[in-house]
Amino acid sequence: MTSLRQRMTEDMQVRNLALNTQTSYLRQVSLFARHFNQSPEALGPEEIRAYQVYLTNEKDLSTSSILVAISALRFVYNVSLKKNWNLDDVIPTAKKPQKLPVVMSPEEVLHFLACVASTLHRTILTVCYAAGLAHFRGCSSEARRHRQPAYGNSSRFGEGPEGSLRDAVPQIAGKLA
Repeated sequence: MTSLRQRMTEDMQVRNLALNTQTSYLRQVSLFARHFNQSPEALGPEEIRAYQVYLTNEKDLSTSSILVAISALRFVYNVSLKKNWNLDDVIPTAKKPQKLPVVMSPEEVLHFLACVASTLHRTILTVCYAAGLAHFRGCSSEARRHRQPAYGNSSRFGEGPEGSLRDAVPQIAGKLA
């Protein structure tokens, strides 16, 4: 075991990092060193940047996997090697893309509910959906009350000429009657 690996292991143990985190960090730093066939002590910001580009473009890793590698490199350079670098500049973190939820149109919801054969199950799903809409409408109106005029535009979600989700609640309630 190299002295850097030993020091890094001890630093992670002192900080009570989970065993899986320790294993993962050691593996990522080892892969980084093997990529350049040099110890991380001999590598600097340019090699770190080149490695990030390699992980992103050639290895085509997911953002989460790249973040694990970046966290390991930040740890080894900041804690174990005590480099006084501005880590945000030297080792920038990748931004995780936000995945938006799938939102069905009122027509799609009604079609989905119509496909449910059991009246009991259709009723349960209808009530759950309507309760979710009511909750969402309550949350969005609460946010509008507290929103400062300087932030964002003044249009409100669901108020458009093409119809909105709030129109589905009376239709669903009519189905239950």
